[in-house]
Amino acid sequence: MWLRDYESLPEDELTAMARNREATALFAWNPYMYNPKLKARLHRIRIPTLFLWGAQDGFAPLAYGRSYSAAIPGAKFEEIAESGHFPHMEQPEAVARRTIEFGLARRAAQT
Repeated sequence: MWLRDYESLPEDELTAMARNREATALFAWNPYMYNPKLKARLHRIRIPTLFLWGAQDGFAPLAYGRSYSAAIPGAKFEEIAESGHFPHMEQPEAVARRTIEFGLARRAAQT
């Protein structure tokens, strides 16, 4: 699993990360990272949707992602092995590959 070595990062990168977390807290704190109206609105999405979820996500379990994916017509849900809450950082090659494959499959379905 991917682990970041914060002690080796330059000061400007650490500052940017801290500011990003501050912004997340400011805009998503109340209710905490949750919009109670969101799930009821997901059925309105009409574009191809791919959920890539870390198989070992300890913050938002697979069942949570699957339920949101099921609320979107035609959405596809895939687990990313050996990743937690940040699969795009923990398994970037797998995320890129699945995203490209999804896009190519959508394009092929249109022709």
